[in-house]
Order: sequence, then structure tokens, then C-alpha cells
Amino acid sequence: MPQARHAYQLPNHPESVGRARRWVRAMLTADGCCEDAIDTALLIMSELATNGLIHGSQHRSDTITIVCEVDSHILTIGVIDYGSGQPAILDAGEDAEFGRGLALVEDMADDWGQESCDGGKLVYARLKLPQDCAFA
Repeated sequence: MPQARHAYQLPNHPESVGRARRWVRAMLTADGCCEDAIDTALLIMSELATNGLIHGSQHRSDTITIVCEVDSHILTIGVIDYGSGQPAILDAGEDAEFGRGLALVEDMADDWGQESCDGGKLVYARLKLPQDCAFA
């Protein structure tokens, strides 16, 4: 059973990326997570939320849902959107303005993926938390 599970629904709007970061920071701080792990989680959340907004806005929902869960020193953060596309790492060139988000997630996370969820998809990343985080 997870030690902490949180979900937060946000409007499908660019301002929601900042709101998602602030919410994840608040949840992880309240749950006792160390600052280094929070910083990494916030960068990952920025990428996942941005992708969710871009790809989910073309479909049936005006919202995305942010999720945050800690279980046995594994942090899972993710975004549920209702876009039909599947996440994929792009081969963005040096001059490309877009297309690096999931490559960054793959580099920073210990694991990432997607699964069907509530008529949409959950794109998530997992981080192994250091033992000095207060979870245990």
C-alpha cells in the first residue's frame, strides 16, 4: 500500500504547468522528501505536464490530472491526459525548439512509461528516493 497518494486536477491551460510544480513541491515537502529529490521531481513534472497539455488539449477534456505517490522510497509522479497519442522520445536536432522533454525524463528518472487510465493515459516517471528522505 502506498505511503502517500495524491491527485490534483488542473485546467488544460499553460499556467497549469507552474501550478503542477507548486503542488508537487507542497506534497513532497509535506511528506518529508529531501530537496534534491524534489528538484528532480519538479523538472520531470514540468516536462510531463507540458506534454499532457499539448497532447491532451486536442481531445475531449478541458483538464489534466497530476498524480504523486510514494511507496517504499520510490516516487511516482505523472500526468493523466485524454489525448490519443502515445508518448515517444523524439530525435530532436540541436536547433529544434521542441522534442526534448521525454529524453530529459528518461535521463533523470529511474523508470518511466505510460498506461491506460480513466479513458485517457497516465504518463509517469519513477525516482528512487535517497534514504535520508523521511519516508520509511
